[in-house]
Amino acid sequence: MSHLHWGQPTTVEEVVESAQAIGAFPASAQRIREVADNPEASLIDLERVVAADPAVTAVVLRVANSAFFGLPRSVVSVKEALLVLGFNATKELALSIALIGGLRSRDPLGNRLWSTALRTGAASQLIGSRLRGVDRRGLFVAGLLHEIGALILLKVYGRPYATHLQRLHAMPAELMSEERATMGFDHPTVGGACLARWYIPPPISGPVRWHGAVVSDPDMVPDEVVEGASAVHLARRLQAELAKGLSPRDAADRIASDPVARRIGLAPLDLEHAAEHLPEEVSRLVSLG
Repeated sequence: MSHLHWGQPTTVEEVVESAQAIGAFPASAQRIREVADNPEASLIDLERVVAADPAVTAVVLRVANSAFFGLPRSVVSVKEALLVLGFNATKELALSIALIGGLRSRDPLGNRLWSTALRTGAASQLIGSRLRGVDRRGLFVAGLLHEIGALILLKVYGRPYATHLQRLHAMPAELMSEERATMGFDHPTVGGACLARWYIPPPISGPVRWHGAVVSDPDMVPDEVVEGASAVHLARRLQAELAKGLSPRDAADRIASDPVARRIGLAPLDLEHAAEHLPEEVSRLVSLG
């Protein structure tokens, strides 16, 4: 099957190579990855590289201070955050924030993508807390990165893709469908491929790669990422319904009818719990904008 394109490149692999060539992997992310890949790296090494990036530091501190940890006092330093989150979780979170920060534009579309990323990250973590055997902190990062493929396509294709994204961002299913019709692949596939190239672990890159396919092609989703990818998909929907002004109960009822929710055994009360707590969690994060 042939596809129309917004220009070169024309395959996922070529997009990944183009992203590499134009420097889509930011220098701050490279520094964090160098520490992460060093088996002799210590908490002090990671603390130093995280603290060198104010945007990364801000997110790490906000997550450490989130209600999920229920700490009796505020975490005020990167060192304390490392002790709360642990080396691996901090590494993954810091690397993800550095990636988004390097790709994000400061225009209205970039701000909208960032806001959606924060809300989806928080909602993914809340939904993950109702699932067994899912790393909810990893889901926060997966939710945060769920549209990184769109950010990469913006860098690679420029204005033609920006026009497409502006028009369909509020309708993810339609967005991905038109991407597949135009390019032969969609932004989750691009995001997952780039994250895998950049050594983001499968518990994060998998849900990013497959969160659209749990709706469009569920039989293709690997068993080990079904719950994580489903949580990210449902989180994207939940935050969108709440953004429209629906009450937590009404938003939860609407999402509960999604076949994806039924497939992973999420009850309406599980979704209502996430919907009720999402505004509080988002309020802890919006100051990062």
